[in-house]
Amino acid sequence: MVKPKQAKTMAASALDAGNNDDSQTPELTTLGDLNALLASHTTQFEKVLAAIQDTKNTLETKIDNVALDVGLLRSDHKKLAERVKVMEETNKTVHPEVQTLRQDVIRITNDVENLHRRAEEAEGRARRNNVRFIGFREKTESQAADLFLENWLIANIFANTPPKFFSIERAHRTPGRPPPPGAPARPMIARFLNYRDRDLILQIFRTKGPFTHENNKISAYPDFTSEVQRHRASFLKVKSQLRSLNIQYALIYPAKLRVVDGDSTRFFNSPEDAWTWLHAKGLATTMEETEGERGWSTPRPQRKRNKRTARIPTKQQREHERSKALEAVAIHISNPYSPLQTDGTSTVDSDGEGSQNQLDPMSRPPELTPRSADDLG
Repeated sequence: MVKPKQAKTMAASALDAGNNDDSQTPELTTLGDLNALLASHTTQFEKVLAAIQDTKNTLETKIDNVALDVGLLRSDHKKLAERVKVMEETNKTVHPEVQTLRQDVIRITNDVENLHRRAEEAEGRARRNNVRFIGFREKTESQAADLFLENWLIANIFANTPPKFFSIERAHRTPGRPPPPGAPARPMIARFLNYRDRDLILQIFRTKGPFTHENNKISAYPDFTSEVQRHRASFLKVKSQLRSLNIQYALIYPAKLRVVDGDSTRFFNSPEDAWTWLHAKGLATTMEETEGERGWSTPRPQRKRNKRTARIPTKQQREHERSKALEAVAIHISNPYSPLQTDGTSTVDSDGEGSQNQLDPMSRPPELTPRSADDLG
């Protein structure tokens, strides 16, 4: 409650203020007006106090929630710190083991590569006495392919005067089903008891061929593994360029190109090195793109198919056709009479010594040295 004396004083002050600014503050003439003004201000103050109290209660509630969250975060942080500590201790124990395992993986990888290389070399060496004959019709050899080949070679290649101790250890067709009528016959592989006989037969086929059997051309080639065939086939363009330049060369087993450059002899392990050498000598204007860079592929003739019945070959069929084409090309690249050769006048082939002198068909074949098998391969 406002006392009478205070009310009078406030009324006087209000009157003085009204005298100073009559346009803004209304004139208070009675005690009732003053009480009404005080009541309105008191109501507003109470509303402000209630709003402050509500804000205080809300802030206290939120502060309690934040404090609870901070407590949970502190607990999670403590657990995370403990896990990090455990992980660090575990890492100290596991890191040496991981290093050891990494070294073991590197060592095993190197061993696998070494074993693969040695297995490939062992397979290639096991085939060194083999010769692949192409052109004999299916079932011509009857049940004894070794006797058939031995008699045919004695009668046609050696003119009934075979070398001493000449013998074929075994012979057979390449594995697989017999081809349908009209398709090319499967190659016949023969293993000779003496490697000199094998080298001599290959030399005779290169120098005195071609030979025929039942009006079919017979060809003889070394029996290489698929990987060696791919490596040797990558030199096709280089050999064609060397033949066009009349440069003597030979492809030494397994796949090393030997080039006779005047009085010196150079060896190249990859066709890229050979092209770089030719480019440096000015014998090749541009660096040729090799088959190895694009991946081995053989162009196949497109077949005309009905659009309604056309079928897209599967990946397995494409791989099968690719392998067949690869084998067909690889076994013909060394034949000087093969249509795959770009220059039929040169006697240089992928398996020879690189000589370009044409031998008389009736002359005696050259004598072979014990190391000639490496050059013939």
